[in-house]
Amino acid sequence: MATPSTPSLLLPACFSFFFVFLFDVWFSPKVFSVEVVILIGEWRITIIEYCGKDGMCLTLQPKRSIFFMVRKKIVLSVMTVVALWGGGMPLGAQTQDSVCLKPVCGLEYAGELQTNFRGGHGFVNLLGLNAEIPLGRSLTLSVSTVSSAKSSEERLADDVQVFSNLEADNLPLALCVAGMGWRIGERHSLFAGILGLNVDYFTSDVTSLFTHSSNGIFPTVASNYDIANYPVASVGVHYMYETDPLTLQASLYNGRGYNRFSGRENVFRFCPESDGVFAVAQAEYKYHDSHYFLGTSFHYGRLDGGARQVRPSFWTYAEQRVASDLSLMVAYSHDFQPSSLCRNFVGLGGKMDVGKAEVGLFSDYTRIEGVDEWATELTCRYRCSGMLSLQPTFFLIHTGGKCASVGTFRFIVSL
Repeated sequence: MATPSTPSLLLPACFSFFFVFLFDVWFSPKVFSVEVVILIGEWRITIIEYCGKDGMCLTLQPKRSIFFMVRKKIVLSVMTVVALWGGGMPLGAQTQDSVCLKPVCGLEYAGELQTNFRGGHGFVNLLGLNAEIPLGRSLTLSVSTVSSAKSSEERLADDVQVFSNLEADNLPLALCVAGMGWRIGERHSLFAGILGLNVDYFTSDVTSLFTHSSNGIFPTVASNYDIANYPVASVGVHYMYETDPLTLQASLYNGRGYNRFSGRENVFRFCPESDGVFAVAQAEYKYHDSHYFLGTSFHYGRLDGGARQVRPSFWTYAEQRVASDLSLMVAYSHDFQPSSLCRNFVGLGGKMDVGKAEVGLFSDYTRIEGVDEWATELTCRYRCSGMLSLQPTFFLIHTGGKCASVGTFRFIVSL
């Protein structure tokens, strides 16, 4: 009889963990203690330890085996998964193939010069490092970090959406991804660890061209909750189902994002009692070279010391290919909570390929904290080589009856 594959053993463990976790959060927050442990070789790595209000911890100590454990002062259940690492042998009963098991590392630097054409200037820097280390033919360790620095705290525009998606406080080093990914067959994948919402969502072909922050996470999500959105991340689990033409994604995160390595606001913190939880799901349908998205999110927890509530929102956007070199995009998002800072977002734009250049125009409207804003972006990204891209951008922003213009010049180096 064939040996069961690693993913077939992991799935019951994951479902058991989530069942106990949800029971713990919603029914008896002080009863259960949950620990998720992975051991590779001589190292025992506790990646999640949830004890009511205790949050996250990360420990290393020697021991052999790999297991998931859930306990309630007395052990509720113990599940042991063995042979995840078998002296370099393939996972489970998989056969040898041509899959490359070498680590892959990358570096990306983005620098952006900014001006408001009225004497105000700024320079923003972002450095990203990433590594993917295969631990078998289905298991991968992924780590990504970001570092940001800017020349001035001066605001070049009094906009409510923030015109540049590089804008952040000076940050020497922060984790945006750190965890294990499992490939389950050809269509399923699961990731557990530290991750950010902007790593897996709103990364489509057209939206990734634009540099305005609302072309990342829509403001109906980013402005209403302190979730795992750049430059912060949180503990979470991400599942993906990929087929042609449908892709489904679902994620569960800690209700607040952090970027520190110690203290109460450390990125390893997992505390639904005070932070709540944030769940996301999205479907993508592909037809020829067009893409159609429908997503929803739910935030459960307290905001500003209020009562626990479920706060739902949804978004939809389409990227329609109308010619071989031209795609049009339309987007809409709505938050259903009347007290939310931002309840509606609508955008319209397009992208055209011109040789080595991509030219895009996008305009959006939203209302945040009672202030109406129209923001229009005209941008062009030129790929000089496989490592260097140049991108000048012009913004026209109308906020609360006042008009402002901003110009940026971004250069990106990828290794």
